[in-house]
Amino acid sequence: MARNREETTDVQENGVDETTSVLDLGLEDVPDETFVEGEQRLRSIKPAKIHVSKESGKKSIALQLEVIDEPLAALIFHYQAMPDPSDETRVANRKKRDLIAMCEAFGIEYSPLDLNAFDKGEAWANVTITEDPQYGRQMRVQSFIVGA
Repeated sequence: MARNREETTDVQENGVDETTSVLDLGLEDVPDETFVEGEQRLRSIKPAKIHVSKESGKKSIALQLEVIDEPLAALIFHYQAMPDPSDETRVANRKKRDLIAMCEAFGIEYSPLDLNAFDKGEAWANVTITEDPQYGRQMRVQSFIVGA
């Protein structure tokens, strides 16, 4: 069913509606994303959320992070595994230690954990660059740095 212009003019997202031409978006001079590794200062750009894996059903805390000192750097999508009842004790304890380190790096209390506390929070982390067959080049948090 075709919609008329009056129905679409108020539907805008980021200044773009159905009447915007691709030529109006300024796509000529878009800088390439950069990828950095090593110790980086990161900022969470939204509150954390609980992510449930479609494959395993296991939960993780999902963070969307930016590299503070690199405005052109790609965003980092970090998934911090949460302990699962099916985990062996040593695996569950490793996940707990990693969660504690992440919270301490962000300066966030973890008992009880408030996912909104990550919003705009900053932390230092060791970042690596990986090549993912599905998503291409990605930056990943290898570990969070506590006490930086």
